[in-house]
Amino acid sequence: MKKVKDGKGITLIALVITIIVLLIMAGVVITSLSGENSIMNRATLSRDETEDARGREILAMEIMTCIDDKGNLNYDMLNERIKKIPGLKLNDNTISESNLISKESLPAKLSLNGYSYRLDINGYIESYKRYDKKVREKLKLNLTASSSEEKTPYVMYNGELYRVLYDIDSGYGWIEIISDNSLSTVKLGYNDPTRPTTAPGYEFNVANKLFHERARWSYNNAFETLNNEAQKYFTHIADRARCVGSDPVSKIIDEKKLSYRNDFPYMEQYGFNNKIKSGDTNDAPQPFPFTKDINQLDKLGIKKIDTAYWIAARYIYADSNSTLFEIRYITDNGLIGGEAGGTMKNDGTVYGGTKEVGFRPVIRLKANVKIRGNGDGTKTNPYVLSN
Repeated sequence: MKKVKDGKGITLIALVITIIVLLIMAGVVITSLSGENSIMNRATLSRDETEDARGREILAMEIMTCIDDKGNLNYDMLNERIKKIPGLKLNDNTISESNLISKESLPAKLSLNGYSYRLDINGYIESYKRYDKKVREKLKLNLTASSSEEKTPYVMYNGELYRVLYDIDSGYGWIEIISDNSLSTVKLGYNDPTRPTTAPGYEFNVANKLFHERARWSYNNAFETLNNEAQKYFTHIADRARCVGSDPVSKIIDEKKLSYRNDFPYMEQYGFNNKIKSGDTNDAPQPFPFTKDINQLDKLGIKKIDTAYWIAARYIYADSNSTLFEIRYITDNGLIGGEAGGTMKNDGTVYGGTKEVGFRPVIRLKANVKIRGNGDGTKTNPYVLSN
């Protein structure tokens, strides 16, 4: 009988190895084509982002042509133009004579080709976030529940506990979370460590104005200081960070001018008018940031925590004896206080205050955020956020 020579044909071992290699390669291909980070999912996300941007650009172009020289929207012109955009809906309804954009109706939701956008009173338009189903369902508020634990879930973000402040349906079109407690402290007033050595329009080194001038600068720049503090908590799964009470949409840093004045004689006599920014019910034209945030915290039962913390809002009280200007904060009793500003008195004397309290960042989540693990939204087992 003839023997088979070595090296001829395919041995059983070689065949098994070949099959194993093919299975491994098939597994790699399948993994790359499926799953959360797959090529197909990334392609779908890229397509969505492109279509979303295209719709936003169409609307932005129409809106820009309807803003006058003073920066105000011409609503009649805007309504005539958007009526001509095929398939566009306003607040989920067909645009008609009974469903038009007006100053009173803003902010409004515009929908085009399956994508939604938020239009505010400044003519600023921003996309609604397209979170996946699990995120939308888990990070949802229940305002009818009896306890704060049932109303708003706990989440773990960047190693710290947070609560859901706004879900996708709360009016902005995205999800925002707020830290469960203060994560740092911020000092405002004449001891504000962010104050520069010199600044145009301020006399930091004049002896009889020392504390007042330094406190005045801190008061006027407080929103920028507070929102800069929020940036410390910005991560790869967030696309915006802000202080409680500041505008979550288009004016993260307020742009108010030094325009406050009143008619008491001492204000003009001693040159106090037009030296500070006006007091706030909010820091934007519509009553959203300050009042909406505080009302939402109240509804959720999470406004009061163990420490006081800043909110982005200013307070001014004036009478014939003096004018007092302050930055607002939530006290450890859950009340609204004011501090870290100054006083201008009717005899020309000025005073400056200083205050250091806690800080609770508000974080807006990116559309691609994921929930990892088996959390149930409780304090002891929060939802863990990742990408």
